[in-house]
Amino acid sequence: MIAATLVNIAVQGTALAKQYGYKSATERMYAKRLQLPEESVKEMLQGMTQYADVLKNFQQVQAANAQKITGVEKVHSWDLSVPSGYTAPVQTFEEARQTMLRALAPLGETYTSHFAWLMDPGNGGLEIAGGKNRLTENTSVGFPGVPVSLYMTGYNGETRSTLILIHEGGHAIHQQLMTEGTTVPSYSAGPAFLNEAFAMFNELLLLDEWTKSSENVAAKAFYTQSFASYLATEIFTSAEEGTFEQAVYDGVANGTIYTWQDVDRVYGQVMKQYDYFFADEPVRHAEWINKRLLFDDPVYNITYLYAVLVACKLYDMVHADPADFAVRYTALLKNGFDAPAATLLKKFMGFGLDREALLNAALDLMRKKTKALQSLYAQMP
Repeated sequence: MIAATLVNIAVQGTALAKQYGYKSATERMYAKRLQLPEESVKEMLQGMTQYADVLKNFQQVQAANAQKITGVEKVHSWDLSVPSGYTAPVQTFEEARQTMLRALAPLGETYTSHFAWLMDPGNGGLEIAGGKNRLTENTSVGFPGVPVSLYMTGYNGETRSTLILIHEGGHAIHQQLMTEGTTVPSYSAGPAFLNEAFAMFNELLLLDEWTKSSENVAAKAFYTQSFASYLATEIFTSAEEGTFEQAVYDGVANGTIYTWQDVDRVYGQVMKQYDYFFADEPVRHAEWINKRLLFDDPVYNITYLYAVLVACKLYDMVHADPADFAVRYTALLKNGFDAPAATLLKKFMGFGLDREALLNAALDLMRKKTKALQSLYAQMP
């Protein structure tokens, strides 16, 4: 039933795309969300497998640590969640607010003052209590000329909850800055990957702040692992999901995918190229069922791959020259989308969408975090 639903989504998506003059649903979504032709995205996905060793090395570092903790002879992917002995402190909302503002300080006064306004419950732009008859997802809402607002299903003070808060807050502040900086309402709508890049950049800064402020080796290892895991998810899980989804849409179109066995087979073929554990874990061949966006927002997963590459570039730049970065970044956010993403990035930040350059920078960051993590694990009992 679930495979049939996925196949039908592909069929209907492509039928709709053809009404708009595209040959497939993937071509239409790539043009809309990435401003890229389908062939370019396929080349990106095909080339990602040559970097799978970066992911596998990170997984092996985690596996070695899990083996040290548990003593089990053969570690599986599900063993990586074994407690390390350190539990991140639960933060009150006010503590999290202060942490987020410290993390975002390199973005300059304009950005941080706007974020501080949003995080002040007295201003009425924040709803994170959750409860009955409330929104059932985490999101921000904003329209040209209208004050922004942020909604969460709930805030519990854990690291994941604070990451969601700073991400969705990033979307809200971007919208607010565009409202203040543009006069044409349509300029507030742009490609999804760039919107996501700005929000994900906030998450990287928060992970960085947590890591820098860690008071002992166990805490630093926890947040370094969290940082590396974030990169692994956004770079490689996004590549896996993007490759799988492209293969499903191609297979449905050419008549090679009909059944759940076909879908399982394609998923397994993709995962074996990337995942260190997958070949020995046949139970995972159907885990694609848990990929919510395949059903809720088809052909969106690939957006995060392109977004994290831009976010990592921004992360490198803000560390190199914070003062200059803040001025340029604020101008970029206020400008809105009066030109293609590549043009805007080049104009305000000095870099374009050179695929290899952006990918190499992101992978270098993940390698550094993996190496740091391995060193920290070696210092722990």
